[in-house]
Amino acid sequence: AGNAELWRYGNSGWQPMDGVSGGIGSIYQDTDGTFWAGGDYLWRYEAGSWQQEIEVSGDIGSIYQDSDGTLWVGGSSIGGSSLWRYEAGGWQQQPLNIDISFIHQSSDGTLWGGGDDGLWRHQAGVWQQEIGVSGSIHSIYQDTDGTL
Repeated sequence: AGNAELWRYGNSGWQPMDGVSGGIGSIYQDTDGTFWAGGDYLWRYEAGSWQQEIEVSGDIGSIYQDSDGTLWVGGSSIGGSSLWRYEAGGWQQQPLNIDISFIHQSSDGTLWGGGDDGLWRHQAGVWQQEIGVSGSIHSIYQDTDGTL
């Protein structure tokens, strides 16, 4: 229990969650109630235990479910894409060779991703870099007026 990478708080205080490892840096609960944890690997909490998603590789930094129910996973990878989406019952690696530290969907339905390679938007099935925004972009926020 001393080597646990993920902890939860309950009636008994903080308790380690066994069965998950790899420097957890992100956690997400999808609309079905499934918990996902990302770090050196992607993990899914199902039937009372953590299962590693072996199809997904890279240092997972972001997990996000869009309004269509598609689960997106981003991170950093050496020599390959670091963006994945869960569709048709399996993980599909996306043709985007950049580091992704966040994924967010704005109120107009546009998916945004960012990281060390700037800001990117997903429209009509294609990821395009947002021109005019440079540097490392590691978060995005939309205010009540819809401004990003």
